[in-house]
Amino acid sequence: MSKFKNKKALALSVGAIMAGVSVIGVVAACAPTKAKPAKPTEKKVEQPQTSGTESKNQGNGSTTTGTKQGSETGGTTNSSNGSNNTTTGTTQKDPIVTNPNLGAKPEDKKMQGSDPNTGNGSESSKQGSPEVGGGASKEGKTGTDGESNGSQNKGTTHEQPNKQNSPGTNAENGGTQSGGSTTEQSGNATTPGSSSQDNKENMNGGSENKDDTAKPVSVSLDTDANLTKKENKYELVLNVTNANDKFLEIELTEVVPEGEKASKPTAEAKITSNKATFTFQNLKEGTKYKVSSLMLYDTEDSTSPTNLKVSDELSSKELKTNDIAKSMNENSDQAGKTEITLASKKTEIKDKIKKLANLSKDEKETFNKKIDDLPDNSDLSEVDKVFEEANAKNEVNLKAKQEEAKEIATTAQLTDLKVTRDTKEGYQSYFTFQLTTDTETYEKIKDKFLGFRLDVLGTNLFYEDITNGAGNTKTYKVSEKGGKVTFVVWPNQPQEKKDGTTYRIASIWIDGDPNKKNLLDKHADFQ
Repeated sequence: MSKFKNKKALALSVGAIMAGVSVIGVVAACAPTKAKPAKPTEKKVEQPQTSGTESKNQGNGSTTTGTKQGSETGGTTNSSNGSNNTTTGTTQKDPIVTNPNLGAKPEDKKMQGSDPNTGNGSESSKQGSPEVGGGASKEGKTGTDGESNGSQNKGTTHEQPNKQNSPGTNAENGGTQSGGSTTEQSGNATTPGSSSQDNKENMNGGSENKDDTAKPVSVSLDTDANLTKKENKYELVLNVTNANDKFLEIELTEVVPEGEKASKPTAEAKITSNKATFTFQNLKEGTKYKVSSLMLYDTEDSTSPTNLKVSDELSSKELKTNDIAKSMNENSDQAGKTEITLASKKTEIKDKIKKLANLSKDEKETFNKKIDDLPDNSDLSEVDKVFEEANAKNEVNLKAKQEEAKEIATTAQLTDLKVTRDTKEGYQSYFTFQLTTDTETYEKIKDKFLGFRLDVLGTNLFYEDITNGAGNTKTYKVSEKGGKVTFVVWPNQPQEKKDGTTYRIASIWIDGDPNKKNLLDKHADFQ
């Protein structure tokens, strides 16, 4: 019986010894290790000091100094066993783990790195060196109760070691602990809610640069483009892309036989809706031109143009001066435009003929009929020719009128001038002239207007006008007696009656007399 008890006691002793060895093995397996030394590189960053974030883990075992990940922020305070170490600037140091009971060993850094997808509640094992302590698991839980206080980062993403993070931002990193001692470590973190890609963009100064190179300017001609005559000018339309609201200057070179001097007309136009319409003057009819130069200006007043390359297709095209308007049967659209242009041209010339003062009514009607008789496919220059003819006749009539007026003025005389204001309400500013002359003179001037000069006494003001206030009525005979005729004429411009203002009719002459010879025997004053 005692022998059995002795064997049982021996067995229990051996079991206790084996259990002790197992515990020692577990403690040795969980002992902290020394991190693999990094190459000594210094990276100093001047940043404002920021307060570190405490991370306290409680557990059993020896006291260890926490490891540091990445570059340290200037002014960070690392507290270990109650001591403070304030650093100015940052210097990457080899993290060292101290275990009073075991020798230093290289630390396994397989778990170090960055995880751009880390968010709220991210695990410390994914953010840097794994925690070391009694019974540490893969999830980074330490201590007998499996909790790691302050070991999680909130809404942050860690970069790879040695990358500089946003200044002044703190993250909580779990420190290693043993033997009930506390290791406090402040770490660096990126801006909350940001990712590694965001930080890369911030480091590059924002989003990637885009190619803002302007599109090239293109200049071309329509297949049927030519120099089209309008009135006495020629127009040329160019197609211009990527240059709206700018100004284009074009130079043409006349196509001439070799050895002859070619003219080089130029024109400038604003580019609108991808079109530039140039107007040329003094081009030779029946000649051809080629585009030889293109200069682009940003503004109308710009003095620094861009020389555009003239394409082979553009420079080789011969532009003809069309001196005949396009026929209406070319196409309906162009025919309509030609008809409208010709019709408006006819109206314009008729208005000009109407204003030719030295043409008689019959003469004006004759020229208007010539315009109406022009065929619809006539060139616009044909209408201009009618006006030139009418204007020439007007000049002839003017010269004849002048000669006649000078002849009459040699013997004519006007007497007894009286100026009378109109008495009708609203017409008191208008007035009439009553004059007397001999019967022979009246017959010569009854179908003519008279010119006169009005002075404002007491001032240097005066003006000249003609007596066309009654339209085509030149004179009106009031009476005739003893070889004398009394008649009335109507000035056109009114003169307001003002207190203290006196007007004077200083002279009267026959309209058309280039010498304006005064026919009055004496002047007349009125108010």
